[in-house]
Amino acid sequence: MAISAHHTPTQTSTQPALPSRLLSPPVDMVLLGFFTLALFTGSINSSRVQLLSLKNARAYANSVAEDSLPTYAIDEEEGVNLPTCFHSKMGHFDPDGFSWLVIDLGVVTQNITEIYLVHNSNTADVSDLEVFVTTYMHSVTHYGGGVKVTAGLPWDAYSLCNTATSDLHSVNSATVHCATPLHGRWLLLRRQQQPLQLCLLAIYVRKNENRCFKPVDPILNFYARANEFRLERHISLEQCRESCAGTPSCQGLAFSKRSQRHSTGLCRLFRESTTTDVNDDVENTSQLIKCEEDCQLEQNECNLGGHLRI
Repeated sequence: MAISAHHTPTQTSTQPALPSRLLSPPVDMVLLGFFTLALFTGSINSSRVQLLSLKNARAYANSVAEDSLPTYAIDEEEGVNLPTCFHSKMGHFDPDGFSWLVIDLGVVTQNITEIYLVHNSNTADVSDLEVFVTTYMHSVTHYGGGVKVTAGLPWDAYSLCNTATSDLHSVNSATVHCATPLHGRWLLLRRQQQPLQLCLLAIYVRKNENRCFKPVDPILNFYARANEFRLERHISLEQCRESCAGTPSCQGLAFSKRSQRHSTGLCRLFRESTTTDVNDDVENTSQLIKCEEDCQLEQNECNLGGHLRI
């Protein structure tokens, strides 16, 4: 079995240098308390949706301001004292007059329902910010990232999630609720004749009540091959499934209970790497999963980027 991936999740990521353009203290407070506040007020219904991991996600934009990067909209700021933000260049738009940011989730992700955005301006009007989802995109040269953009994106080919609405809890945040749950690999944000500015982007997907996970025939366990990218100890099978479901690259899991008397055990998550990074030679070599006695092997059928190869 093999697993396809995104965020080419090795769980380590290189953090960008701290830019000269930093957030003001009020925005820092927003970032620290945003999710807690939203959860307690019901803005984020944790029983209905779950946060999608964007660690190591790739991002592209049609223009990027000095001292900024597209990934500053989604990075997790580990080891950085103050948040970083993505800024597009003022007055720089694509041929159709748009500023846009594209997030590569790595694999097709099901049931995208809500997107939360944090920016660093108390006066920014984001009412014209639109979010789209698509399964197919053009080549990376079309996204920008230092390449001169000579054509607009085919927006009519993408599925519109919705337009942003200002968040009641903070002037620095906005919410986008998809009219219907969408599936796709690429998330696109755009504004017309206005710059884009994002300090944090969070994607929520509707929970599937574990209908994504299907047991693999025990007879085939001995032949299953994949790349293990995460190991978690002392967690339950349900927590193991949630960890896999929250990572777009996770195509399957192997769960081994500590003993018959315990409900917790060892959780291994698998993917099929698509990276060509020369430093990822070990990650790119699929190996036998070795899910034997007291081990439960399951395929995540909601991630369509690849399948466990048997």
